[in-house]
Amino acid sequence: MDNADYHAHPAISKSHLDLIARSPLHYWARYVDPARVVPEPTAAMRLGTALHTHVLELSRWDAEIAVAPNCDRRTKSGKEAFAAFEADSAGKTVITADDAEVVMAMGRSIMRHPGAAMLLGMDGKAETTHMWTDATYGLQCKCRPDWLTDDGSIVVDLKTTRTPARAVSDRASRHSGIGCRLVGICTGLPNPPASGRISSSSSVWRPLRLMRWRSTRQMQR
Repeated sequence: MDNADYHAHPAISKSHLDLIARSPLHYWARYVDPARVVPEPTAAMRLGTALHTHVLELSRWDAEIAVAPNCDRRTKSGKEAFAAFEADSAGKTVITADDAEVVMAMGRSIMRHPGAAMLLGMDGKAETTHMWTDATYGLQCKCRPDWLTDDGSIVVDLKTTRTPARAVSDRASRHSGIGCRLVGICTGLPNPPASGRISSSSSVWRPLRLMRWRSTRQMQR
């Protein structure tokens, strides 16, 4: 299942729970209303998508990501160049040339980080889809971990932050509910860890949050 089909699937995810916690009406308007309008991804969301593709699925970069040309769209030639680009990039995530440079720099920084390089160097797969039925409420649920090791013992979640300051990034992690997301992911895994902990590491150039859930048995080996 590709990313677009995953997000279009009606099963409950962490994002659904976040929105219904805000209010049932917000949830209905976003996911249930027959006349709902799916919002366009923001520039920050597009940057995050590009980073995930670059770091986790580099072989899909050309098929998934399009870098907009630097052209003056006030001129006839600029308008023509951009129109041709839009036609060629239909269905792709479009980012600016400046954002592409940022993504490449973040990717280099991530792989220079010993902990990040170790986790992402383990045998595993990116963006795998998992579905299950909640035993209590009978609702179909879904999750899509950024990176899951082949033995199922470690889940890696990539997140960008605005600052490398540990206290600030920790607050941002708590506010975004990353811990809840990882618990939800582990609930949906075929062989979930019986217990675990959440840890984090930050890169040095542009902050990156790498959240991992690892089974107690694995940590004690």
